[in-house]
Amino acid sequence: MGTRANLEIFNELKSRTNMMTGVNLPSAHSGHICFQVSFSGTNYGLSISCPLDSDCFVETALLRSRRIIYDEDKGYEDIRRFDNISELIEEVNRVKAYYLFQKK
Repeated sequence: MGTRANLEIFNELKSRTNMMTGVNLPSAHSGHICFQVSFSGTNYGLSISCPLDSDCFVETALLRSRRIIYDEDKGYEDIRRFDNISELIEEVNRVKAYYLFQKK
């Protein structure tokens, strides 16, 4: 996978921002193998990357103040992996909903 696949995922998410209200994507892709999204009004977000060492589509890591954290209650005792863009969008919205309502 790598940088090219990550750029494709970034562009796909950009084209579907209407499905992710309250999610802030960077204005442009950085060219790296990962990018971060944040949730409006919180200091939480997700790191989204295409792992080079896996056959999965994409993986996410939970962020607070742009640093990786772990929260077993939310399913983030480690990274999470997804097989397609629909699963990724569902996960972004699931995590966003929790943190927008909790305002931790």
